[in-house]
Amino acid sequence: MLVRVVRHGQPAVSGLQAGINHEFPPSDCALTALGRKQAAFLGEYLKKQGDCGKIISSPYARTLETAQIVAEICDRNFYVDSLIQEGRFYPEPTCPGMTLDEIRTHFNKLAPDARLEWPWITPDGVESWAHTRWRIDRFMEHLPVSPDAENILIVGHGASVGALKQYFFEKCGVHFERYNWNCSLSEFELLPDRSWRINFVSRFNFIPEEYVTSNRMVYLERPVIMMSDLHLGDRRRSREFEQKLLDDLRNELLRNQPELVLNLGDTVSRKEFLRDDTDTKKEFLRYLEWRDALNLPFAECAIEREAEFFEEMFHQNPQSCWRLSDDFMVITLAPYESNDHLLSSEKIKYLADTLSSFDGHNVLIGTHVPWEGACSRPAKAGIYLDKVPELVEVLKNSGKKIYWAGGHFHYPVEPIDMETNPCAFMGGCFAFNSSKKSFLRKLSFHNGIEISELFL
Repeated sequence: MLVRVVRHGQPAVSGLQAGINHEFPPSDCALTALGRKQAAFLGEYLKKQGDCGKIISSPYARTLETAQIVAEICDRNFYVDSLIQEGRFYPEPTCPGMTLDEIRTHFNKLAPDARLEWPWITPDGVESWAHTRWRIDRFMEHLPVSPDAENILIVGHGASVGALKQYFFEKCGVHFERYNWNCSLSEFELLPDRSWRINFVSRFNFIPEEYVTSNRMVYLERPVIMMSDLHLGDRRRSREFEQKLLDDLRNELLRNQPELVLNLGDTVSRKEFLRDDTDTKKEFLRYLEWRDALNLPFAECAIEREAEFFEEMFHQNPQSCWRLSDDFMVITLAPYESNDHLLSSEKIKYLADTLSSFDGHNVLIGTHVPWEGACSRPAKAGIYLDKVPELVEVLKNSGKKIYWAGGHFHYPVEPIDMETNPCAFMGGCFAFNSSKKSFLRKLSFHNGIEISELFL
């Protein structure tokens, strides 16, 4: 037996868009034209698999329309169940929800024997994640499952699909961090010994890339590339070797054509390490000439010793943000003026305000000094960014998936994702001689953030 779990197609979440059904209540939005295409791609994919099985949908319009389109393609009827409705994010119901007769008026593939109690909107104000899980556990308790039973397709929402996936992950003793794209599909199989197996999670390769969304979001078509610790002008390397690094770096950046290049700092070496024939300003001007010739978007991270000239040189505030899509933003932060390891209260407030004004889900924060856990060095004073309670509280309450990028230590290691921390990792680094490798870090944002290294 297969249980497939899918999120609805793209809804008209930003007002009424062209091509949607305007008869539904404004807060119970239907699919956009793109959302209907996504549902059709899903239906065709399931039809090729042989049989989509019994279809059970949440009673919201966007899930019903997704189920209707799949049912038409697979020549099936569908059923409704309020236990798999969206999570409640607001104190009061924004609409009463459609009755069963109203649903039949709009969706002719609703099964003749379908049942739905009304009103079905989850009562009692804002719903907690624990209550959403309770609903999903109740739904699964009443679902007729056995190894030889009919396959089931569940059409839900971000919250209910997330809770369903968590339910199956717990049954299988594993965990995945996968984003719920519109019409992305997860498949779980009940084996003869009644144990569950994960066949795949959040698959969307049956939808053309240009149609992949998460409600309003279209994922980034091009990567974000991070670089760090260029150390221009350093006497520990020859000018010839340094120029070759810049040439190789230019070629790699032009080859990838990134959405953004995030430079995590230490672009020019400290004064005591500079070659005798140069100075700090001269090296920064050299970097700017090289950077501007690429004609690529750059975000620069400042460090304490650059504070006096940073804005004038880069024409960028040390605290800045770049919204690369509806669901992905990059923020740069400069540490406290006398300590590269500490963010001032003013800058923490900037971070809090920026996060609260962004209605997307994924945020990449760049500082030169990394977040704890970004590399294998033990946590002690002066190694990582100081995690003051005020900063930790801002991140905890943001409701975002936070990725924190830093440079400084040059360890090419996998990111560490701890329960109370952001996903922390290192940027690229540049060698002082040919005995070590220089690399960039490439972030692709298709199914969550995928991290890879580009060696020069």
